[in-house]
Order: sequence, then structure tokens, then C-alpha cells
Amino acid sequence: MGSGWEIGRVSVVGAGYMGHGIALEFALAGYEVRLHDRTDEILHRALGAIAADLATMAGTGTIAEERIAPALARVRPSARLAEAVADADLVVEAVPEDLPLKQAIFAELDARCPERAILASNTSTFLPSALAGATRRPD
Repeated sequence: MGSGWEIGRVSVVGAGYMGHGIALEFALAGYEVRLHDRTDEILHRALGAIAADLATMAGTGTIAEERIAPALARVRPSARLAEAVADADLVVEAVPEDLPLKQAIFAELDARCPERAILASNTSTFLPSALAGATRRPD
């Protein structure tokens, strides 16, 4: 990463409560977001939750209502991991707190993401080293 490198596209792996919230915040911040989960049904629910959360935020004055549509347009769902992370600069893993599952996800991310991509986790339980060990990216 030389000077001038910046994060352009963010991928969030896991569209549950934490994952959809992370995607929402990145979209509000102006990032293009690819949201991944295993099924279209889960992704549909997540997009509905994002829309509802944005409406609540606008209703309470946290954001201006005119920010809703652009934020929603920045979130693109994908049930195919390879598609969701193919050109990501930052990938945030937000799957359930199951170490073998997270390690398997990180191994797959390592294989599918561009070398420049930063791999991050939303874990509240595991040390980063336990996840990095599943990749060729020790940092």
C-alpha cells in the first residue's frame, strides 16, 4: 500500500444484526458496500432491516431523510462470496462467534480477496491471531 491508497469498496460478510448495521454505517459514510450472506432470503431481510433503520434514523433526526435513498443504493447484496469480495479494499467478517466457522471464512477470504484487501473481524470473543492464522496474511 503506497501513498495515495484508500478504501473504495467495502464488503461485509454476514448480514445478520451486526453485519447489516456495519453495512449501513459504511453506506452512510459514502462507501460502496457489498453485503454477503448464504441465501437471498437472509439478504432480503437484511436490506429490509437497513431500510427500516435508516427510516428510524431519519425519523429521530439522526440523519436527513434525503440520505436514505443514496445509502440504500450503495448496498449491493450477493449470495456469492467470490462476487462479494472480488474487488474489495476492506472486508469485515461478521458471522456468528464460532471459531472454526470464522477460520474457514478467513481462509476463503484469503483465497478470494485481492492481496491489497484488509481483512477485519467483528469478533468480540477471539484474538485476531486466531483468525489470521487461517490466512497467509499474518498482520
